Amino acid sequence: MKTVLVTGGAKGLGKAIALKFASEGFKVCIDYFHSEADVKKTVVEINQLSKGFAFKCDVRSEAQVKKMVSEAIASMGSISVLVNNSGIYSSKPGIALTDLTETEWDDVMDTNLKGMFLVTKEVARQMIENKIKGRIINISSVAGLTGSPAGPHYTASKHGVIGFTKSIASQLAKHGILVNSVAPGAVLTDLLKNTSEERIQHYVDQTPTGSLSTPEDIADAVFFLAQARNITGQTLVVDGGRLMH
Repeated sequence: MKTVLVTGGAKGLGKAIALKFASEGFKVCIDYFHSEADVKKTVVEINQLSKGFAFKCDVRSEAQVKKMVSEAIASMGSISVLVNNSGIYSSKPGIALTDLTETEWDDVMDTNLKGMFLVTKEVARQMIENKIKGRIINISSVAGLTGSPAGPHYTASKHGVIGFTKSIASQLAKHGILVNSVAPGAVLTDLLKNTSEERIQHYVDQTPTGSLSTPEDIADAVFFLAQARNITGQTLVVDGGRLMH
C-alpha cells in the first residue's frame, strides 16, 4: 500500500487532498498545528476509506518536523508521496507594503517557505536513503505567478514555493523523485465562502469556465501529479482559466 504525508491536512484543502488519497487506497498521515477538533473528524473519515494517522507539528520547528516525519514513517512504513499544503494567508489581505510589519512578514515566510523547506528536506532524505522513487507536490497559488495584490509577503512566499519546487526538482530527479507544484486560483473553501457574495461573483465573472474550483478539484490535480511518471519541476494552474487574461 502506498503512503502519503499531507501537511496541514486537518481541514479545507488539505483535508480534501487527504481524503482523495485515502479513496485511492493510500495510507494517509496528516499533520496539524491548531485544529484539534477538525483533525479528529478528518482521521475518522480517512479511516472509513483507508488507514489514517495524525501528528501535531509546528512545521517552522526543525525538531518537531524531524519527530513528526519519524512518527509518520513508524506508523506507515515509509512516505512515498509528500504534499506540502501547510500555509497561511495574510491576516490583512491587500495590506500595503508600508503598513506591513516585520512580524507579519516573518509569520507568513516561516510557515509558507521555511516550513516547506524543513519538511521536504526530512522526507527527501528518507526517500533517498530508502531508494523510494517518490513524489513531492507543493501547494503554491496563482499569486506565485503574478504580481498579486494579496499582500507582498504572501505573494513573495508563493513565488518562492515555485522557485523552491524547480530547484529541488533538478536536484532530486537523479534519485527518481519528481517534484511539482499546484497553483490554485480562488477555491471555494470556508474562508472564501465567508466573504461577500459580491466578491465571489467578481471571481466567477473573471473565470472563463464560469465556476470556481472546489477543494476536490485541487485534490484531483495533486493526485494526478502524484501518479505522473515523467513530469517534474512544473506548476499546474487550477483556476478555471482565469490566469489566461
